[in-house]
Amino acid sequence: MDPSIGPSFWNDENHNEFKIPVDRPPKVPQMEITEPKEKLDKLHVKAGQVHWIEYSLEKGDAVSFLVTGNANFGFTIVRVENEEEDDAFAMRQIYPLFSWMPGPLKVPIEDTVIVPESGVYKVWFSNSRAWWSSLSIQHNIKVIKKQLTD
Repeated sequence: MDPSIGPSFWNDENHNEFKIPVDRPPKVPQMEITEPKEKLDKLHVKAGQVHWIEYSLEKGDAVSFLVTGNANFGFTIVRVENEEEDDAFAMRQIYPLFSWMPGPLKVPIEDTVIVPESGVYKVWFSNSRAWWSSLSIQHNIKVIKKQLTD
């Protein structure tokens, strides 16, 4: 390899053979990692399992949530037609279904969803892809009543 085709910032006190003028990229400022303002509830999901949290909501209610996990996991919020049903993929989603997200999450998922119609809604956490490791979820889920007017 011809050293003259290397970037000039490779040169030092002992070497001056790299000739291509290439600017270094700007440094990205470090962000301070802060803890969430609210206390987060902890949930443990065993390997290969899912966990449901159920709410009975009215049209116009808002579900506000902050979710993070220590490993790969699935997450969604669904409307339940049959309360005995347990297949998140067959239910009507009011939040995108993430069947698998790589973890651990450095930045939590935080959002608010307005409930389009009255009924039973479930929050789904999945650790179904794991074979050996349990999953620790930290979450804060709040229901805010009647945000939508007819």
